Amino acid sequence: MVRPRWNSAGSVAVIEVSGVHWASSKAVAEAVLSRRPGVIAVDANPVSQTATVNYDPARTSVAELSGWVRDCGAGTTSVQQNDDMRRITAWVAIVDVPTAVTGFFGQNVPYPGFGEDSGFIASVAIMLIIAGTLFLLFKRKNWL
Repeated sequence: MVRPRWNSAGSVAVIEVSGVHWASSKAVAEAVLSRRPGVIAVDANPVSQTATVNYDPARTSVAELSGWVRDCGAGTTSVQQNDDMRRITAWVAIVDVPTAVTGFFGQNVPYPGFGEDSGFIASVAIMLIIAGTLFLLFKRKNWL
């Protein structure tokens, strides 16, 4: 998203820079853009995910500014971050199975095998089967 404006010191464009979440990211985005020819000043905003760029229209254009943002990778969310979140989600789903099964079997109500060794064996078997199935499913989908 780019919104160009005009002022006495040159042109001003507000460019989307998704991926700028922290002060360090803000500083990097500002440093990269400010080194470009024709850029007078840059102010990145991590909250709005934009950078306000004051530039000389005789030396650069909004299209070039947007291209520089895209080329430096600030315009897209990190693929590695998405892969990490996918792995974390898969492991949480697998680890949640024992919690759910023991929560059900931990109730103080009779269930098949209540008070017997077979009830414990059944609950462990259910946990292993469901967790193993989830593990294989996530592994096949390359989430793990």
